[in-house]
Amino acid sequence: MTDHPGWNPPVLRTYRDGVGLSRDKLAEVMRNLDPGRLGCLPPLASAEMIRRHERGSAYPGPDYQAAYGYVFGVTPVELGFRSELPFDRRRNADAGSAGGAPVSVLPAPGAGVAWEQQSTGGAPSGHGEAATNRRDVLELLAATVGVTLAGLPVLSPAQRLLALESTASGDTAISLGEAQLSDIVARYPTTSPQELLANVVALQRFTDGVGQLSLRPAESARLWRLATLCAGLRGWLHNNAGETYAARVSLSESYRRGELLEDDQLIAWTRYMQSVVEDYAGNTNAAEKYALDGLRHAPSGPQRALILVEQIAAVHATRGDLSGVDRATNEAMEIASALPADQQKPLGNTTIMDDLRSYSAVHCATYSGTAYSRLGRPDRFSRITADAQEAAERKASHTRSYLRLDEALAIARSKDSDPEQVASLATQGVDLASDFQSAHVGTRLDSIVQATAPSGRHPAIRDLNERARTWMSERLPRTVV
Repeated sequence: MTDHPGWNPPVLRTYRDGVGLSRDKLAEVMRNLDPGRLGCLPPLASAEMIRRHERGSAYPGPDYQAAYGYVFGVTPVELGFRSELPFDRRRNADAGSAGGAPVSVLPAPGAGVAWEQQSTGGAPSGHGEAATNRRDVLELLAATVGVTLAGLPVLSPAQRLLALESTASGDTAISLGEAQLSDIVARYPTTSPQELLANVVALQRFTDGVGQLSLRPAESARLWRLATLCAGLRGWLHNNAGETYAARVSLSESYRRGELLEDDQLIAWTRYMQSVVEDYAGNTNAAEKYALDGLRHAPSGPQRALILVEQIAAVHATRGDLSGVDRATNEAMEIASALPADQQKPLGNTTIMDDLRSYSAVHCATYSGTAYSRLGRPDRFSRITADAQEAAERKASHTRSYLRLDEALAIARSKDSDPEQVASLATQGVDLASDFQSAHVGTRLDSIVQATAPSGRHPAIRDLNERARTWMSERLPRTVV
């Protein structure tokens, strides 16, 4: 409960009992809500999840909260999901005087925010700033975006005053959300998926609140893009945490939002991630379907190279199709080599989350090696990744882990497998892995363990198997979020 101040689970059952709905019936109602009226995609609700919400064993995510609020016609505070915030007090007072129901955690655009003062002699708006106001705006951000006060950006007095006076503006609120997303992305390579998931879920709650405002068309487009990126990042983090079903749900939401925006870049990005999830789950046909649809939305440029070399080539490799791998990697390499300088992604520690507009020949070579490793071709792997391996060592890139694991798999699946070399390379790959690489490393380890099964009695392979079991139990806990 400490992670969700004010959460009072039994309140939810009180509302459900009050309208005479069983959990099964409530789940059916929620699944069939109109996305346009709800303001987001209806959750894939189940009676079991509703039971968990009512008993306090699982905290409702933003889609569930929106659906509960819509069905019962009350606010998250009234449903017992969180504590009251200053904005709630203002909105409740306004709704009471107008005879309407409170429906938003944020004030309407242009409305003045009546911040409570320690005394009646507070400075007029625009002429000063009370300590209470500074504290309130920081506490509001901490509560809605899910970060500690110490983790928030340092604001000048003028910036804080502007935030206080303009919080009702969609532009200001969306800018705050975009800044928080940038912070999450920056921490992605160094923070565990579980920790970042909490931040992303909180940011989605914030965007849901902003969506209650009357936004200008340009602001609506920015908000939808932010919400699409949040859903995509949430799905990617679920996959990194080993939560395949949750990843599918979040990525489906990201895809539908991208479609509503008619943004080919976002659609291709999401299709790439959906293909990765299915590839890791062993669903080759589904992985191919998503990748091919991604190519349809990326006829050229960095994203086409990304999908070709990382997913289309992977599908062909899984099926043992060497010529298919050659075609996909050659086309990707041609695209990447011809990209202008501003679309050349530096090797370093950049990831798919950093931006959607760049790729490079070095990345192409790295993931071409992944495809050839699945085919058990260490000769092709070494030849195509030689420059990439040198660059990865020089830059201390996270791809060092992938390169070692892929080389280990290539050798393990080859005709001249060397158990000690395989174990050494795989162990190095595990040692170099960061938290955000967990799903990717886990999948590679699974493949290596399967490929070395005939040598299972070899001491080096026995040690590797034990290391793999320990690592995956620590890094890939199957938890419900």
